[in-house]
Amino acid sequence: MLKNNYFNLRINGKQYKIFCFYHLTIYHLLIFFDFKVNLIAVEYNGKIISPNFYKTKFVISNSNIEIVTIVGGG
Repeated sequence: MLKNNYFNLRINGKQYKIFCFYHLTIYHLLIFFDFKVNLIAVEYNGKIISPNFYKTKFVISNSNIEIVTIVGGG
């Protein structure tokens, strides 16, 4: 269990304070915010994260996360 259970995060330009009992991954955030994991791109602190690492990339407090939804069209 973490000592400080609050994460201060900036997600798509909005500031959030998230409470979590365990270590927080990008995958947890995507599920919490109801994103379709196979239809998004994630930038974590200025670096694009491969979908292969969503479940293993731990989020630290004061991070900046940009989540872009991919849409089809013509």
